[in-house]
Amino acid sequence: MVKQKALSIVAFVGLTGSGKTTASAYLAQLGAPRITALDTTEIVDEITHIAEAGQRLIVIDDIASWEQYRAVKHAFPGRFTVVALTSQTNIRHRRLGKRQSDALTIHQAEEQDREILAASQKAEPIAAADHTIINDGAIEDLHANIDEIVATVRACTAGRWC
Repeated sequence: MVKQKALSIVAFVGLTGSGKTTASAYLAQLGAPRITALDTTEIVDEITHIAEAGQRLIVIDDIASWEQYRAVKHAFPGRFTVVALTSQTNIRHRRLGKRQSDALTIHQAEEQDREILAASQKAEPIAAADHTIINDGAIEDLHANIDEIVATVRACTAGRWC
């Protein structure tokens, strides 16, 4: 059984290019174990394993579906915070065009947006997010917003009224 006292799980959600990987990498640099692209059962098992090892802040790079959202929320009640990252479409598409490994053209980025929203359940976790960051500015602004949310999450996990 995982002792959940002071455990905080922060998950980032958003469309491709919104900054989820950048945000989760930032928390990983600060020492939070980072979970990426696993199926629902693996996410819950990995969180449990990491928490049992004594970690108190865990970051999930992306919640890919409503099923994943509900499973983590059910497994870790009161410990799961979802942060939606949003950005203007042209900014997200520009970011996608600059990626090193899988750059997309504007047309490909637009098509990917349509496919993600039509074929997946990403819209539900985005809509249900506890916090939203508009990620249109400098990376320092993103980091400051994340720091503020993590401070709030940790205060709430410590039993303070939120």
